[in-house]
Amino acid sequence: MMRRRIWLIIVTVLVFAVGYLFWWLYRLPFVELAKELQAIKMAGEPTHYEEIVPPIPPSLNAASVYQQAFNALPKFSESEQRAFDDFRFGRSTDIRQVRSIIQRCQKVLELAKQASQFPHVRWVNVVQPYPYATQFPHTSPLRSLIRLLEAEALLHVREGNLDKALENCIVLLKIVRHLDEEPYSLHVMHIKFILRTTINIVKQICENKDISPKWAHRLMGLLLDWDGDRTLIRMLQLERVIHIQSFDFLRSSPRDAREFSLIWSEGCVIYTGRNIAGWIQPLSRQLAINELIVLRFDQWLLKIARKGEPYEWGAFKKLDEFAQQVKTTGIAFRYPSWLRGFAFRPLAMAGEVMWPAGLRVERYLPETAYSFEQIAEVKTHQRLLQTALALCLYRHEFDSYPKTLSELVPKFLPEVPKDPFDGKPLRYRCEGQGFKVWSVGSNLKDENGAPRKWLDGDICLSIRF
Repeated sequence: MMRRRIWLIIVTVLVFAVGYLFWWLYRLPFVELAKELQAIKMAGEPTHYEEIVPPIPPSLNAASVYQQAFNALPKFSESEQRAFDDFRFGRSTDIRQVRSIIQRCQKVLELAKQASQFPHVRWVNVVQPYPYATQFPHTSPLRSLIRLLEAEALLHVREGNLDKALENCIVLLKIVRHLDEEPYSLHVMHIKFILRTTINIVKQICENKDISPKWAHRLMGLLLDWDGDRTLIRMLQLERVIHIQSFDFLRSSPRDAREFSLIWSEGCVIYTGRNIAGWIQPLSRQLAINELIVLRFDQWLLKIARKGEPYEWGAFKKLDEFAQQVKTTGIAFRYPSWLRGFAFRPLAMAGEVMWPAGLRVERYLPETAYSFEQIAEVKTHQRLLQTALALCLYRHEFDSYPKTLSELVPKFLPEVPKDPFDGKPLRYRCEGQGFKVWSVGSNLKDENGAPRKWLDGDICLSIRF
């Protein structure tokens, strides 16, 4: 009898212990997620969109003026578009046709210049409560506007009106300031496009005449307004806010959340509804586990960003492998035949958010380094143009280019600009009456390195005057 009681007590204790263990394991993701969110708030990090992009009074918002410019954009025929593009890229074309196009767009250009004088702009239409539905209606017409400003500037250069061409450069760099207020990766791509456009205009001007010190200093001042490190951190913070809001939305909409948990199973060949994890595991726990992993991943990216350049490019390979592992955690059933096509992928959502496409050979860098690569490219264009302007100032004073960039310091530059990709000084070579300044680019290969092509078709990012 005594022995039975002892065994009953042991079994009861074991049952309670196992039950408590399962209950603890079930609750653990919720507890850890609450701690993670609390740590973010205690660190003073933004958790709402308005903390990163604060609202502004309508009187200070240039969006309505830009919209007027977008509405005034005419439709071009195929031949007009071809002539316009040929002119921008330096190919032979009918200048009279280009001049006619620019004349038709005078109202658009005037509105663009007017909008650039505003201190702020809010273009993006943030859709609540699901931020992944955010709209960017300005992106396509804005690119058309940038091309128009470039074409008008090049036409001014051709006609010898260099001051008006440089005024367009000023407008373009003020648009950079507007784009930077809303730190989306799409805007960073537009900033890169503007800087490359400005470099092209400045190169064309320098073929005709040296840029005066007054214009060079104005351009350099506007270039320095863009802080790539600040933009990168705000962009990563914004991504984290979007992740938090997205998971909040999924909790408030179980039907949508269930659909996402079933569909986001890329990496295993299954059809919608065949991810068993989406049906077996409680939805609230799935969301907590996935959000916790995404937030910690965001924190790792922010840590790398705050450390500064040159970025730890090797760390992204580990992050990318981690993202791949998260995405493929679980089982893809192949046997028996009636189970083929089914899978158990409990972390598919986290894997999709972290871009786990694997190492992309054509980019040389892991998918998880995308934001850093974009920022490094824009920083490179910024510094290439800044260095080129400093070299123009040097030539204006000494009637020749320096043998090394260190000769520009401290009169024309506070320090020799560094290459964002490897942290070393930008490469420079004096070429008789001209010069070349370049970066190793995302493949980290110098111009004498392995003959691998970069995204633009070059081994490195370069500017030649």
